[in-house]
Formats: sequence, structure tokens, C-alpha cells
Amino acid sequence: MRKSERAAASGRWNDKELILRECVRYRALLGQVAERLLNGRGDADDAVNRSIVAAANRRVPTRSRGEFRSWILRLVIDEALHLRHERALAAGECTPAEKLFAAVGSEREKMN
Repeated sequence: MRKSERAAASGRWNDKELILRECVRYRALLGQVAERLLNGRGDADDAVNRSIVAAANRRVPTRSRGEFRSWILRLVIDEALHLRHERALAAGECTPAEKLFAAVGSEREKMN
């Protein structure tokens, strides 16, 4: 077992270096998820970078790599949806009071 795997297995998830290393490991996956939510590459890198910074500045509530991957994916989804909402606000497609998921829900209703 490599040193980083032993550190992760032992539960030292508050080490910023370890967190950043794991974020780099999953960066491609995070980028793909952000691209799907944002319909393109433009803001996807922004969402991924914000998520990595947020992960490095928070206490990671996890004990394993699988839990970490789920947690970091939730962070990137939140950031991507936030950027999507900001984009919709700038375009005048919604108001600040509307929830992030309102646009997604209305699209689903139109499809059905």
C-alpha cells in the first residue's frame, strides 16, 4: 500500500495535501459532471476549481475514498448549479428569489 493510500485509509482526511491529491485524482470525473450540468466546458472548469478550493478549506466528513468521491461530487454539483443560476440571473431568465432547481423542474414539465 502506498503512503497516500495508507494516509487515506487511516482517516487523516484533514490533511490539505491529501485532499488536494485526491481532488486531482478525480478532476476528470468532476469536469465531466460539471460539463453535463452546464452544457459545455466554459464554466465547468470554474465549478471544478471552486469545488477543490472549498474541499481544501473544509473538514472532510469521510473515512474512505469512496465517501470522499461522493462528497466531492456533491460539491461540484452544487457549484455547477450555482453557476447555472448565476448565468440565468445575468440573462434575466429568473429572479434571485427563485430556487436553483426551478429551471430544471420547468424543463421536465415541458418535456412530459
